[in-house]
Amino acid sequence: MQALTHLFGSTDGYRTLARAPGVSDAEDAALAALGFGSPRTSEEFESLAASPCMAGRLLPSGRYAITRLFVGQSDVAGRQTVERRTLVLSNETWMHLAGCDLWATLLDERNWTRDAFANGTPISVHAATSDDLLPRASEIEQRTFDALLSAHEVGRCAALPMEARFSKAILRLPALLPPEQSMALGWGIGLWSVPTGVWLATLRTPSNGRSSFVAPTAGAWRHPDRIASLGSDAAPRMPRAERMTAASPLQGWKMPSLIAGALLVLAVVVWLAITGLMPAQQTGASSATPSAPAPAPTPAAPQQPSIASGAVNTQPTPQTSAAPAMPSAPPVQPAGDAFKGGTREAPSFGSGRPPAEANTQPAPPQPS
Repeated sequence: MQALTHLFGSTDGYRTLARAPGVSDAEDAALAALGFGSPRTSEEFESLAASPCMAGRLLPSGRYAITRLFVGQSDVAGRQTVERRTLVLSNETWMHLAGCDLWATLLDERNWTRDAFANGTPISVHAATSDDLLPRASEIEQRTFDALLSAHEVGRCAALPMEARFSKAILRLPALLPPEQSMALGWGIGLWSVPTGVWLATLRTPSNGRSSFVAPTAGAWRHPDRIASLGSDAAPRMPRAERMTAASPLQGWKMPSLIAGALLVLAVVVWLAITGLMPAQQTGASSATPSAPAPAPTPAAPQQPSIASGAVNTQPTPQTSAAPAMPSAPPVQPAGDAFKGGTREAPSFGSGRPPAEANTQPAPPQPS
């Protein structure tokens, strides 16, 4: 998988240092304006290696960007700087990464080699495969999703504690959400401040005016119906080729399901051909045996009156009444979306407005 690169940093002032061909001016402006804080002390600079600071969000162009903060080179005044390296992904690439082990993928240093970003060349993304055949949400992931819904209803970011379990839960949500919501989800890991377009993040510092701490570890669910459907609309993830035979009796052969299906169809065709030839073989065998003596002729039965003989049946033909039709079953209503209790409309995370709620009140009686 290929991704475009973008590098923002400082030598004599913060600006775009390099970008790959294909990164538009509008995308460059959006990435240059992205800011999620920066370290101030030497300890905070050193923490970036073991405790990453990164964010993902949808660009105005429709592509997805993942930005990670690194320690930069000293500027002309000898001051320590930071730089933001960004992977610009197509929709297909982002959805593929969302189904992989996103946490391990974004910690892989091969995906952040500085030479590719400094030279403005595309980079090959090394995706860590996931063992999940079908996404299933754990309790911590459900709590994180519940916090996202609660904070988004008031137009604020759900700020979670700076703990690895919450960071991993955030990076698991794209695999549990429907594709259109995975694209709209803006998230952050280990941020100093919340940028525009990010709706779920772990923070190193207390929340600012745009964020709202929501305790997702205990208490009653705020959105139990949506929590119950989390993961139900996500596409099955099968990153490993051998998992294609997981439900096949030929799994031990390590054959793709397509070949197994072809063999099954071939076996059915051969079986039908054999069973179809058996009656013909029995008929041929019976014709080869000596014929038995013909039986004595039996007297002809009296002929029934027919139209050809001139005798017409004048009795009325009884009419058979048709059976009453059974009432048809009512159509089955599709299950509601993970975000939109009964509708398929996906929320716009970037709008800053709470998602519309489905009307659950009974309809008023109609006048007769």
